[in-house]
Amino acid sequence: MKLKLFLFALCLSCNSVAADKTLIRLGVQAGGTVAWELPELQAFINANALDFQLDIHPLNTAQEGKKALQNGLVDMIVTDWIWVSSAREQGADFTFYPYSDKSGALVVAADSPIKSIADLAGKRLGIAGSALDKNWLLLQTLAKQQHDMDLDAAVNKVFAAPAELNQQLQQGQVDAILNYWHYAAQLESEGYRTVVDGPGILNALGINVAVANLGFVFKQSWG
Repeated sequence: MKLKLFLFALCLSCNSVAADKTLIRLGVQAGGTVAWELPELQAFINANALDFQLDIHPLNTAQEGKKALQNGLVDMIVTDWIWVSSAREQGADFTFYPYSDKSGALVVAADSPIKSIADLAGKRLGIAGSALDKNWLLLQTLAKQQHDMDLDAAVNKVFAAPAELNQQLQQGQVDAILNYWHYAAQLESEGYRTVVDGPGILNALGINVAVANLGFVFKQSWG
């Protein structure tokens, strides 16, 4: 719903200066939240005869989307505010429009001895995305604050796609995974246990208000 409303508002803004349909090149990561909304969004566009059209660019990873945006291959992606803040500090003119406060979770098997972040020491930890993933950066910050622990050095890291991480945990190839919220929810429905989720990490860091972890990101100069 937020995706539809945002693009609809964007379309109205564009219509004030252009009569032709606005083409929005939208980078969409396979398996991501936005990908789930696309069928509904396309139906909404068709039913309302809106004056824009989407050119969907499939992305394999979040990092691929960031590079595509930086290189002008897409007009817009959905990504996290941490990356946007870092890019702006380096001179990029990216704008962040809040989209979702959903975030990932640290998940283990129901009978796992891992009860807290400290128990991850020496374990195999699967991480969705890359070393710059927001969930991973925040988890490292919490480990340092609560346990004076260098989590990056303490665990055996395995970076992989979200679906692959779920499979690795199910097959016992890793001891824990830090995965996106909808993949974590799938595991929870199968009896797996969440050690800490995104809101829990933020609360432990002293952030007690809802934070939009993800947002639509595009260049201010776009359009």
